[in-house]
Amino acid sequence: MSMKNYKIWFNKNLSSTVRVIEEFGTAPDAKRFSIICTHPDPHNPVAQIADIFAREPGRSVSDDESYVEFCFQFAREHNVDLFIPGRRQQVLAKQQKRFSDAGIKMLLPADSETLAIIDNKAKLYRHLPEGLAIIPKFAVVNNFMQFEDSVYQMHDSDKEACFKPTVGIYGMGFHTIAHRRHEAKDDNPLARFLAGDTTLIGMDEARFYLSLEPSFKELMVMELLPGDERSVDCLALDGDLKAAVCRVKSRREYQVLEDNPTLIEQVKALTSFLKLNGVFNIQFKDNDKGEHALLEINPRMSGGLPMACLSGVNFLYWAARLALEPDSVKSIPTPQTGLRVRDVGKAMLC
Repeated sequence: MSMKNYKIWFNKNLSSTVRVIEEFGTAPDAKRFSIICTHPDPHNPVAQIADIFAREPGRSVSDDESYVEFCFQFAREHNVDLFIPGRRQQVLAKQQKRFSDAGIKMLLPADSETLAIIDNKAKLYRHLPEGLAIIPKFAVVNNFMQFEDSVYQMHDSDKEACFKPTVGIYGMGFHTIAHRRHEAKDDNPLARFLAGDTTLIGMDEARFYLSLEPSFKELMVMELLPGDERSVDCLALDGDLKAAVCRVKSRREYQVLEDNPTLIEQVKALTSFLKLNGVFNIQFKDNDKGEHALLEINPRMSGGLPMACLSGVNFLYWAARLALEPDSVKSIPTPQTGLRVRDVGKAMLC
C-alpha cells in the first residue's frame, strides 16, 4: 500500500528551523513530505534546504489582513497540505477555519485566545489555576513608583528582584537589580559597564531610565530565581502530551537531557489545561527551595530544539505525522536521557 505524499509550508520562523528541517529529513519516509519555505530574505539559509523556496512580504506588508491574504493565496496556489506558521501566529490562528475549509491544515500550538494569554507572561500566571504550576512572586508595573515599591517589597521579603517586559522573546529586556536596598552604597555601575554586563542594573540607573516618562509599557517585577533553568521541548496533540525532552541549562557550556518525571507531570498538566498542540516549549527555573517554578511558555519551536532531537525524538516529523495522519501514529520513540548536548551552530553558503 503506497503512502500519501504531502506538502508542508513554513513561513518566516526562527534560525533553528534549518536544523530542525534537516532533522526531519532523516526520517525513513521523509521523501513523502515536500518542504516549502518562505522568507523575506532571499539569502536566508532555509532557501538552501527547502524543496521549494519563495520570498514572502517583508516590512512592506505591515497590516495583518494583507499578510493573512498572502498566506491563504500562497497555500492554495502551492497545494499546501500543512501550514506551520512562525510569523504572526495569533492573527493566522483567528483564520484557521478559513484555511481548513480550503483543505489546508494549520499546525498551531493553541487557539488565538490562548496564544494571546501565553504571549503575556503576567496574563498566563493569572490564568492558571492555583496549584497547577509553581508561580514566582511577581507584580506588574507601568511607572517608576510602582516599580520601586515592588522591588523593595521583594527585598523586604528576603528575595532578590529582577524585571522584564510582560511581552517579549529571547530574554530581551531582562535585568536583575544589582543590590538590595541596604547594599546600594556598594553598587559600582562603572565597573559593570566596563565589564560588559548588560543584565545587572542598579536602582539609581533604573530610576533614571524609568522616570524619563510618566508611564511605560508593562514590566513584570519578579523574584530572582537562583537555581538551574530547565527548557522542556514538547510534542502534543490537542492537549495530550506525546513526548517531552527536558534540557538542563546550567552554567556549564553544555546541557543535559534529564530524566525528570516530576517536571514532566507538571508539563502534562499545563498541556492539558491549555489544550496545547504541536511543538512548543516550556521554561522553568528553580526557586530558592529547589522547586521548578514556571518562567514562560513559548508557543513555537525553541532555539534549542535541535539538541532535544538528539534524544531520538524527531519532533517536527512526528508533529507533522500527528497533524496529517494521527490514526497511523502508533508509537513515538521514548526520549533518551542522561545525554550531554551542545549546540555548535553550522556554517553554510547562502
